[in-house]
Amino acid sequence: MLSAEEVAEADEVLRIERLVTAEASRFPRRAPLPPSQGCGRESDDLGTVAGLPMTAVAVPEHALDRRSPMKHRTARALATRPTAALAAALLLGLSLVGAVRATDPAAVGTSATGSAVAVAAAGSTSAAKKFGWGRPVAREEFNYTGAPRSRKWGVYDSPGHDDNGLRRPRAWHVNGHVARVVGNSRGVTGGMSARFGNRRYGRWEVRMKTNQRDSEYHPVLLLWPDSGDWPCDGEIDYAEGGSDWREIHFFLHYSCDNSQESETRKVDTTKWHNYAVEWTPDGIVGYLDGVPWFRDTDPEHQPPGPMHQTVQLDWFPDGTETTRSWMKIAWVRVYDVPTG
Repeated sequence: MLSAEEVAEADEVLRIERLVTAEASRFPRRAPLPPSQGCGRESDDLGTVAGLPMTAVAVPEHALDRRSPMKHRTARALATRPTAALAAALLLGLSLVGAVRATDPAAVGTSATGSAVAVAAAGSTSAAKKFGWGRPVAREEFNYTGAPRSRKWGVYDSPGHDDNGLRRPRAWHVNGHVARVVGNSRGVTGGMSARFGNRRYGRWEVRMKTNQRDSEYHPVLLLWPDSGDWPCDGEIDYAEGGSDWREIHFFLHYSCDNSQESETRKVDTTKWHNYAVEWTPDGIVGYLDGVPWFRDTDPEHQPPGPMHQTVQLDWFPDGTETTRSWMKIAWVRVYDVPTG
């Protein structure tokens, strides 16, 4: 059995290797790489940085679970990699990680296990970085494996949206750098509510992508009133997918008659994007990759009390066959707004 330190080191090498797979392929190899064994996890495309594609290679399920007695195979597999190519790739990966840590400390998670997603996120435009929101006051980087952490998330175990289908905890899985929720063909899907960052006025930003999903599955990033008094206390859906995966919507719900203001933008939701909302006494602004695209300054539309983040993949059945769909979240970050 490997020690905890050896497992952590092997995991770190795997993460760095995933980040520089494309660059490493330029080096000569003495032998072809062995095929993955067992049930491989779907690759996670994390975007680009310094011109390199950030694509995670498929890793066997048991290699992601440190409790598994088969975890030693991770280190054994690393030992069989071509040493020249791997050494060059690791040096490049380490330099990229170091560069990001040096230039954008706010983009890096609080744990070394979040380095892969930190590098990927640094290559994208975020509202927080563009407008100087400072350091997050609360965050979730998903730098662990298994179920979403209960101290941070209340995972739904209930009927689905509008009583359609079911929301079940088993729909969620965190693989060390992203959280993924899967909706199956029978309408069993998931959602969860943040137990951090609750506030009246603030800034929230989330990095999200989906597959080319079924039109019946809608991903939603929203702020929900702490009071639970809906619709009177409002709702801010600052990134909601509809039946077309090439669009994203913003819905601001207000008043007890559930009045709404909305906006729509064309965007490929199968790619990683940063979605943000800024809520101040002056109004509510939505951002897509750092660009404002929704604004409401009517004081009558303001939520009356504190709110918190929720993440949902909702099922809207239309009588046709449903195909399996998913949504991935790389991180969730909450920022204060200036006072006075």
